[in-house]
Amino acid sequence: MEQKPIVYELEFYRPGSRGDVWVYIKSSTPFMALHAGDVVHPGIWPESESPTKALKIDELQHCVWETPDKIRHKIMVFSHEIINQ
Repeated sequence: MEQKPIVYELEFYRPGSRGDVWVYIKSSTPFMALHAGDVVHPGIWPESESPTKALKIDELQHCVWETPDKIRHKIMVFSHEIINQ
């Protein structure tokens, strides 16, 4: 049986949102593990308003499914904004 390629996706939602995707990242290799409580620095992301602000991850959701030509693994990241110390 032929192994299908896996596509890895990260969706970061705008702080406090559960439906407004802010940044979408796609890769052919897995991303490092993220956990609730981790802090992410949006730095040069589009519309990042301040270098002193960061995102604290509240929740992660995984979605895995198969299409005829690949397997997809999407991680949806929900967070709130904090002041970077």
